[in-house]
Amino acid sequence: MRSMLRLPCVTPVNSGTLTPIELTSTAIAKAPYQVILSGPVSVKAGDISTVFTVSIQDDYNNDANVSSSTVFSLSENPARSGGIFYSNSDGSGMITSLTIASGAHSGSFYYKDTVTGTANIVSTRTSGQSLTVASSTQAVTIMPADAY
Repeated sequence: MRSMLRLPCVTPVNSGTLTPIELTSTAIAKAPYQVILSGPVSVKAGDISTVFTVSIQDDYNNDANVSSSTVFSLSENPARSGGIFYSNSDGSGMITSLTIASGAHSGSFYYKDTVTGTANIVSTRTSGQSLTVASSTQAVTIMPADAY
């Protein structure tokens, strides 16, 4: 992550002009602290969602890489009869967990549900990098197939 700061530079009093300077800084993430689940807030019943992302962040919400492969279970709370998790957008790889590789800070999956209502998608750390906040939930409204 890079940020730029532009400050005026004072030059000798007689010249009467200010010259801009650029300072560049790099933020270094602290240790992994929490998991954040993000993705679509609605999906049409029977369709595969757009991508969900499981991200690891430090306690200042910066992306933070895990130091060992970290596994997250994927579930619904409460459990639903029509929900399925996929590793890809074409629905050919059903999964129940997601692994974030050592040195990475995120992973992704897709979801399909055939039952309308609200699905509370949950990602919960089951092994690997220790996290203070090890579970994250995202509510997804499953819309009727004719709603779009």
